[in-house]
Amino acid sequence: MSASHLEVYWIKWLECVRQFWTEMENRSAVNDVISFVCEDKRNY
Repeated sequence: MSASHLEVYWIKWLECVRQFWTEMENRSAVNDVISFVCEDKRNY
């Protein structure tokens, strides 16, 4: 597999993740759950 092939894969993956997080941030209820889970993990 060539480097350019891998690069295209990464760009698509990051784009997908970015869209996912943007959508998540648009829902305050889900955002509250995420922050709650993150704080919960920090306590361990």
